[in-house]
Amino acid sequence: MKLLRAPDPVKDQSYFLSALTQPQLRRLLFPLGDYRKSEVRRLAADFRLPNRDRPDSQGLCFLGKVKFDEFLSAYLGTDPGDVVDHATGRTVGRHRGLWYHTVGQRKGMGKYLDPKETARGPWYVVAKDPERNAVVVSNRYNEERAFERARTDFRVEDITWIGGKVPERLLRSSSLDDDNDDDNDGVISKRRFVPARFETKIRHGPTIVGCELTLDEDGNGTEGDVSLDERDKGLAPGQFCVLYDPGGNECVGSGIIGERHWDGFRIDADNVGEDG
Repeated sequence: MKLLRAPDPVKDQSYFLSALTQPQLRRLLFPLGDYRKSEVRRLAADFRLPNRDRPDSQGLCFLGKVKFDEFLSAYLGTDPGDVVDHATGRTVGRHRGLWYHTVGQRKGMGKYLDPKETARGPWYVVAKDPERNAVVVSNRYNEERAFERARTDFRVEDITWIGGKVPERLLRSSSLDDDNDDDNDGVISKRRFVPARFETKIRHGPTIVGCELTLDEDGNGTEGDVSLDERDKGLAPGQFCVLYDPGGNECVGSGIIGERHWDGFRIDADNVGEDG
C-alpha cells in the first residue's frame, strides 16, 4: 500500500500520516483524498449540507476563539528565564517559558527584550536551551554563516519507512568492480547504504523542498543525516521530517529531527545572566 499526497497541496494531510505502517494503511479509506477543497465545497453546496458555508478552520481548530498563548498558559503555566544573545552570551531580555517560542520566530519578540535591545533588532529565536531555561536569539539570523548549516543540515532519527523496509534507492547492491565493497576479509558486502535524493516537508503545509539523505552506514536504516537544498526558516529537535519520492507524490516515510541539532547553541553557564 502507498500513501500519496493529495491534489490540494494546502489541505494535504500526508505530513500527519507519514508514520503509518502497512497494517494501518490497509485498513484506511480517504474518500475525499482525490478532491481539492474547492470541489468539496461545490459538492457540499450541491447536496445542501448544513455546513457548506462554514469558514475553514485556521491553526489549531479545537481552540476556537481561545488565543494560543492563553491555551499554553492555562495548561503549562509560566517558567521565566533569560533571553540570551547567541553572539555574546549577554542577557538581552526575559521570557515567560520556553514553550511560548519557536525557532525562527521574530514576531512578538520585542515585548520580551530590554527596551535598549529592541533597536538592535530584528531579533530571531535561533534555539532553546532547556538545561539553562534560556531562549537563544540573534539579530544576524539571515547574515551569519554560523546559522547556515543549522538551517539546512540536521540529524534525523526514528525513521519509519511506510513500505516496511529501506527504499531501494538507498541501497547499493554488491559489485565486484567496487573495491569499497570489500571488507577486511575480502568478503563482498551484499548491500550498503548510499546517499539518495528525496523531497521533504519539515512542517504541515504546501512547502516542499529537495534534500539528500545519508543513512548511517552501521545502522539499520532508521537514522541518518539530511541536507536541504534551501535554508529553512527554523529547524528544531522533535520536528518531523517527512520524505517523498523526488518528482512524485508518494510519501515513503518520516523521521524526527534529533536532539543534537541544538548542541552548537548551548549557552555557557558562565555567560548566562551577564549584562556586559
